[in-house]
Amino acid sequence: MRDRMVELYPGIALDDWFIPYTTTLSLNWPYEDKDAILRAGSHSNISGGGTGIHMRAKNEGEEEEFIINPVFERHLRDLGNWTLGPGFEKAFPQLSGTYKIKREERGRRKDEMFSGVAAAFQRI
Repeated sequence: MRDRMVELYPGIALDDWFIPYTTTLSLNWPYEDKDAILRAGSHSNISGGGTGIHMRAKNEGEEEEFIINPVFERHLRDLGNWTLGPGFEKAFPQLSGTYKIKREERGRRKDEMFSGVAAAFQRI
């Protein structure tokens, strides 16, 4: 996509590109949003390629520690899991073929794709 955008420059303005890109971008996480983070204490035996990113949160005066689920991190780092939606394709047909497109939502509304994960991180 980057190479095609460079070829088309200045034909695509950031202001026109940003909203269709960010509103249709999907990580396609197949599990529940809450599974993206784990309480550190209850999963201390987890291994397997995570960065060990720890977060602390105070919940009713008690401090808890969380980690990014290593399975989520592996999923996140695989570019094959990322897609853009039909709205982006409609806005920028000249970029067609430079990204994976998600044709169906499989039981989850588009506005739910990141909202739960984002909300979980905001609570921390």
